[in-house]
Amino acid sequence: LERLDEAVTCYRKVIELAPTFKDSYHNLGKIYYAFDNYVMSLETFRAYLAFDPLDEETLLLVGDTCKKLGLWRAAEETYRRIFQTNAQSGDAWQALASLYLDLGDNERALALVELGVRGNPNNRLLRDLQAGILRDLARFREAAAVYELLLTGSTNLVDDQRAQYTFLMADAYQQMGMTFLAIGTLKELLRRWPERQQAIDYLGSLFSQQGRWDDALEAFRELEKLE
Repeated sequence: LERLDEAVTCYRKVIELAPTFKDSYHNLGKIYYAFDNYVMSLETFRAYLAFDPLDEETLLLVGDTCKKLGLWRAAEETYRRIFQTNAQSGDAWQALASLYLDLGDNERALALVELGVRGNPNNRLLRDLQAGILRDLARFREAAAVYELLLTGSTNLVDDQRAQYTFLMADAYQQMGMTFLAIGTLKELLRRWPERQQAIDYLGSLFSQQGRWDDALEAFRELEKLE
């Protein structure tokens, strides 16, 4: 109902009555967070840690809030505390890697993600982050290999995710100069999902670059129909 002052009062009352009830700290902290009051948000989340210092969910919230305040070292230390009880936490690996990316340290982020992947080889979010960093570092061959792993090793991908990973793999092939593989991958994508406009447009552009004008024209006409 957007009666936030009353909501804050209620959450504070619950905290007074039941100091160890985590939901109240989280809900109250998220209200402050949503309205950019990161100081109060951090204070609220940290108050719960006084009762449960290694609660993973709360540590992630504290780390994220520290990032908003520019407290980079505190954020790093907070995320790393999660490993004391859960060395395989995919969320913690991802949060810490994202912190390094925010600081512009892509190499350190990649090293961390690859360390996390060793312990979590089937973690899709970590693999996705790994591929993205490899692309940013212009290591397209390795990025393409990660996308292939995602496509062959993930059994719970929806069609949109499969199509997007296939498209990114095709683009990685193109960036490394293997246009024939990029074209083949895009064709396979369109065989399964024929109305993907982004893939049709990219395929037409690749045909144009190769001087395959009839193929390019056919692709662009197909795109025109969908538009």
